[in-house]
Amino acid sequence: MCWVLVTKITPGLAGEDWRVLAGTSALFGLVVLFTALNKRSDDMQGFFKKLFDTSFKEFITPSIIKVIFWIAMILIGIGVLVYIVGGFSEGFGMGIIALIVSPLIGFLWVIITRVYLEIIMVFFRIMGLLEGIAQEKGVAAP
Repeated sequence: MCWVLVTKITPGLAGEDWRVLAGTSALFGLVVLFTALNKRSDDMQGFFKKLFDTSFKEFITPSIIKVIFWIAMILIGIGVLVYIVGGFSEGFGMGIIALIVSPLIGFLWVIITRVYLEIIMVFFRIMGLLEGIAQEKGVAAP
């Protein structure tokens, strides 16, 4: 199915040319990723310190929640596109139905994902507020 998608979008690519294009895109993505990581090396050291903290005194979820949301949105978008392409491969009628239904389902999944991640963040905010109250009252946090 990926080959069909690549040849439909870029009909000029034949043979090994599409693999070169995919490899170049992946290489560019890695360069951008490593550049961003290099600029935030101090943050990354703190991230890895939190990641391997076996006492769980510091949490990594609040710092990676945006990345999780972006990954979820990308995966939902890919799912929508695959569903549309699959619909058109079954026939024109199924393609039209997929073209109408799949964005709506994708939109609902984005909403569900956002609400779920917001609920997770609410727990962390409650924890922060409770720690503040405990410090004001002089109660030692566990």
